[in-house]
Amino acid sequence: MTAPAGGAELGHEPSTEEALARLAAGRRGRVTVVKDGPAGAAATDGVDTVHVASPPVDAVDPTGAGDVFDAGFLDAWLDGAPLRACLARGVACGARAVTAVGGATAAPYRDELEVDA
Repeated sequence: MTAPAGGAELGHEPSTEEALARLAAGRRGRVTVVKDGPAGAAATDGVDTVHVASPPVDAVDPTGAGDVFDAGFLDAWLDGAPLRACLARGVACGARAVTAVGGATAAPYRDELEVDA
């Protein structure tokens, strides 16, 4: 089987953990995040690796969920939160974003989040 760029074999979709390991290779000290839709997300800083499951939601429209995830993650990151808390906030925001039609119409405000990290 022919391997495309990045070394993945055609017909094999890597697991979240495999994708994270491949993307993080050689990036020690830098944060790498892999979003996995309804399964949540995983992140590593080259030392610690964490996974946060997504809460169950009634998904209506995935438009903008990735951007809302990123906003939640970065909001926590800029507050100096630990990696797990950043990932938890991103997952909570992304999950909430899919519960309404259109872009980020269901994106939560910070005070609306109840996130356990």
